[in-house]
Amino acid sequence: RLSISIPGNTDLKVGDVINVFVPQNRATVESEAKYNFFFGQEKPKFLITALTHRYNYSEDLYYTMLEVVKDTFDKQIRDNTNKEEIFT
Repeated sequence: RLSISIPGNTDLKVGDVINVFVPQNRATVESEAKYNFFFGQEKPKFLITALTHRYNYSEDLYYTMLEVVKDTFDKQIRDNTNKEEIFT
């Protein structure tokens, strides 16, 4: 789960799928592979699970707080369950 704050946007709603580009802080081969697996630069789709619109009248600010989860993974996740064991 990822919590982010963006400029106010009343068009967004829970259930929408959005692109979220997360900057990478290091560029080792291992960290880049892990980063691309979870975030992906080509398909950074995230599902909005919660959102709150915030108004700060004293500072004249409007922003939207989002909670998002990864919508899909770039690669299929292997199923490690042994179906024969489950049904015997």
